[in-house]
Amino acid sequence: MKTKRVNDVSLIMFVIHCKGVTLWIIYDIIKNDYPSIVTNGISTLLNTIMLLI
Repeated sequence: MKTKRVNDVSLIMFVIHCKGVTLWIIYDIIKNDYPSIVTNGISTLLNTIMLLI
């Protein structure tokens, strides 16, 4: 059932997702994969903003 409420999102899983994307950024930096760095960087930025709001 879809309720579209923020309380329905698991905080722990959201933090794990943010950490996973951050690890991908580190990997992309090591591999010099700039398109992925930008994409994952934007994703991390937006997810962090959502986490703080």
